[in-house]
Amino acid sequence: MSITKTIEIDGKDVLFKASAAIPRIYRLKFQRDIYKDLRALEQSVNGSEEGGVRA
Repeated sequence: MSITKTIEIDGKDVLFKASAAIPRIYRLKFQRDIYKDLRALEQSVNGSEEGGVRA
């Protein structure tokens, strides 16, 4: 079972699909924790948007 969502990017519909296996696949491919990487990404985005408008 997985979650799917279609969003429009540049006028084209793009299908995104995620399941509980994604963190395991990420760890096998990159030997890193996806949650730590996403947390670091979030902090860097939040830090660069200080004083700006958040989307």
